[in-house]
Amino acid sequence: MSETEISDSTESGSGGDFAAVSLALFIASIIIIVCVSTRRLADSRQESAVTAVSQTQRCCRNRSRRISLLSYILFLAIAIHQTRKEIQLTQGPPMGSLLPWSLKNSLYCLVPFIWTPSNLPSYHAIHATWGKRCDILKFFVDPIIGSKEIRLFNMTVASDALAARDSNFSLPSDVVVLHDMQRPWHTCEHGNCRNIWEKVWRSWLWVVTNGENDLAEWFVKVDADTFLFPENMKHYVEEKGWSPDDHHYFGHKLRHTDRTGLAPIIAGAAVFFSRATVEILAHIFRDFKVDISNRDHRKCMDAHVGNGEELVTAMCLKKFNISADHALDTMGDELVSIGQIQEALLWNRTNHNGMSWYWIRKPKTHPKTGREMHLCCSDRPIAFHGYKDPQWLYKIENELYKMDDELPGVSDDWKRLNWINPEQTNSYFDRVRKTMKLRGEQTEI
Repeated sequence: MSETEISDSTESGSGGDFAAVSLALFIASIIIIVCVSTRRLADSRQESAVTAVSQTQRCCRNRSRRISLLSYILFLAIAIHQTRKEIQLTQGPPMGSLLPWSLKNSLYCLVPFIWTPSNLPSYHAIHATWGKRCDILKFFVDPIIGSKEIRLFNMTVASDALAARDSNFSLPSDVVVLHDMQRPWHTCEHGNCRNIWEKVWRSWLWVVTNGENDLAEWFVKVDADTFLFPENMKHYVEEKGWSPDDHHYFGHKLRHTDRTGLAPIIAGAAVFFSRATVEILAHIFRDFKVDISNRDHRKCMDAHVGNGEELVTAMCLKKFNISADHALDTMGDELVSIGQIQEALLWNRTNHNGMSWYWIRKPKTHPKTGREMHLCCSDRPIAFHGYKDPQWLYKIENELYKMDDELPGVSDDWKRLNWINPEQTNSYFDRVRKTMKLRGEQTEI
């Protein structure tokens, strides 16, 4: 099957041609009714003139009723389709958005997550900071929630789901349970129980299977320890002139995996896809056969992958000649930092500081300006990564957007955090605020 055929086959959930198909069915029905009625009328001519007139009148009445009924059904079908589209165009993220939402360049933020008490501060921090600027925000979790210290609940078991609710451990509406997960996170037979690859591919399959590929034009798999700038992603694709109906796969491109038979990858901090690419991935994932014993992450298949799902994703897309695009600004600076911003600002080619792999195969100078490339970071960043302590998300939010001091459930711990290089970091944030027109000025999109 060609790439075009696969792309077409995955469009079935979009409903874009629903009205046209309904109209075609309606016209076909009218033709059939007219033919049947004409045949009946011809047969009736063999009877008496009175009977013929009576038959003709009844035939016309019946035909009129059928046409009216089919017209009503067609009207209902189109109305339902239009209502569905209007709902999609007006629905925003569960916790609200700072930006007026429309389908154009809308962003679906998918966060792989483990629902335990120790991780809930990250969930709340994301909602209070960058998550409210996503158009759609959802967290995808294993069926096992809770903790070993308190209690574990298997959400695929009805009694456990009820017990979780009774224990005030029920899941919010923006949390999706991946009931088919085969590798539980709470057992550690192989030393690493994240099983991130199975969670990622099942999450994208869930999105398309449930028709949520219709809810946005762009999609991102984003780590819970990332600070994301959805509005800057929109600015980037708008500036590029990209269409969500074309295949795009972009973010921070790493070339250290670019070996024979493998492919460059997009770092897992924030992996962006066009809608067409997500649909291609779902088509691939539908055919996956779960193999619990498989640990080979160099091929496009299900595997036990604790870290390194980025390479499997790249290998799957390579099958359809979809390659990683490096998200850089016009000066050649990084839009996505795979490290904490205060640290990444210090990275350079002469002082590797343990990051020599980071510079492998990255072009040194800009082909047009001759300026050094791949420095951190652009004044219109798309993501910073590596904030295991969610208090840092509040600190970055306050630096750029201003935190709400009255936000319930948020402690002041973030106020005691300090940058390791305050002069450089504060200077950088000044440039970001100016470029993005933040702190009291309207944000550019």
